[in-house]
Amino acid sequence: MLGKVLKYDLKSMGKSLLPLYAGLVILALVLRVISFITDSVSAFGFIYNIMFVFFIVLVIGGLFYTFLVAIMRYYKNLYSDEGYLTHTLPVSSNSLLFSKVVSSLVYIILSVIISFISIIIVVDYNDVVSVLKEGLEFFSLCFDMSVFTIAMWSIFFLLLSYICYVLMVYAGISLGNMHSKNKIVFSVIYTVVIYYITQILGVVLIGVMFLINPDIMGQLDQAIPDKEYFTWIMGCGMGLNLVLLFACYFICYNRLKHLNLS
Repeated sequence: MLGKVLKYDLKSMGKSLLPLYAGLVILALVLRVISFITDSVSAFGFIYNIMFVFFIVLVIGGLFYTFLVAIMRYYKNLYSDEGYLTHTLPVSSNSLLFSKVVSSLVYIILSVIISFISIIIVVDYNDVVSVLKEGLEFFSLCFDMSVFTIAMWSIFFLLLSYICYVLMVYAGISLGNMHSKNKIVFSVIYTVVIYYITQILGVVLIGVMFLINPDIMGQLDQAIPDKEYFTWIMGCGMGLNLVLLFACYFICYNRLKHLNLS
């Protein structure tokens, strides 16, 4: 049943997101064509600049909109009028929640891929690859790790952070819907409270790290810490994110288990 729920969530989110992704690629192709025309007709330069600014806004906005659609999908499917139908299905609360997280993750990955492809269409492919390669090689030398290891850790950390932020908002919505009135307002309040709690925990974690090793504060001030401290800092950061992830997941799961939409 999880597969059917996931398929339905992906299809539902796709109705809002796929047209945007298609539009982004089409705009990138149009920009590419105009760039060729601009080489021979300088008058098109102004049009290209205006469209390029719009393209950048669309790339950034597309990532944010993907996050927003995932949040709206969670709220509408589980806590709005649509939730009455959803909770009559023979599906466990864990499956419903897991489906929302996975579908959100699938579309943010797709959004990044589409954005990357669109940028490659507009900008020269070799330039984009060269910048990424130089960045990875730079950090590879700094931390004495292979380029592949740096890339994998970076991807894992970004995805983990994204899931944490999604579940943070999910948890805020879940707690906000305990109230009979002003549910959206309370959802926002709970989300902000959870966010600040995580920031406080981060400060506490830094304090604990300082007590264990006073030299850590000097490393935090550096743009690029030593490999030993970098691994420690990243490990602690990921550990905190994992604690946040499971805590927010538990809040969402517990609320769904005891949900009363009446």
